[in-house]
Amino acid sequence: MYGEPTNPIPFVVASYALGAIGIFGYALWVYFHRKKLTEYLSVLKSNRR
Repeated sequence: MYGEPTNPIPFVVASYALGAIGIFGYALWVYFHRKKLTEYLSVLKSNRR
């Protein structure tokens, strides 16, 4: 009616892929920062008198 219809599937797949990449990236960021914080905590516990 108003021109050639656009297939929405690639846009939906791309939005889910971007969301998954964002969640995975945030999970990696949290994992590495948690690892660093546990190292700091172990240093603090070992320096206690």
